[in-house]
Amino acid sequence: MGKREKAAKPAKVVTEATFDMEARRQWLTGFSKRKRERRMKGLAYGALKERQEKLATRAALRSGRPKPAPEPAAPAAAPAPRSTVEYADAGVLDQWGSSVTVTTTLGLDVDSEDEGLAAARDEPPAKREDAAQVWANSLDAMKKKVAPKMGRSAKSVNRAARKRDANPHYKGAKRGADAKSLVEKAAKKGRKTK
Repeated sequence: MGKREKAAKPAKVVTEATFDMEARRQWLTGFSKRKRERRMKGLAYGALKERQEKLATRAALRSGRPKPAPEPAAPAAAPAPRSTVEYADAGVLDQWGSSVTVTTTLGLDVDSEDEGLAAARDEPPAKREDAAQVWANSLDAMKKKVAPKMGRSAKSVNRAARKRDANPHYKGAKRGADAKSLVEKAAKKGRKTK
């Protein structure tokens, strides 16, 4: 049945073929670039998998820990005694304009609002995932993390050093040196230069 459907479609006819020399040059010279991209993507996938495994082991350790013991609740059978004191000295009258009554409760007296707060405290917090966490678990973040580890080959490093050494305008002092300083160094050692 699939063959009949394919045969029913008209064949694509190419009327004109164009040759783009620049695209061909990029394709031919881009082998190492594409290879580097494949390698980076593989390393990034490995780093991402490693991160997910680390998070999974942390979650397993967290779930294996014993939960903290709940705080002992006070017996609710007898209401806690309350004491009331009224302050009416000169300082209080000056500051507040009348006497102040302070009521204190000894023991634990849980109101309905306090019960809601206690229940909220006992529940685990809702799992949140912010933008930074989403980014950290993405392939792009892992590529950025792996990129510095993707060093150049020794062959390309040596080639670049030779080019630097041969360049008379190079004014750096890292691995190579300009041709003038190389000649001076050779002259100090008593060697002849070209």
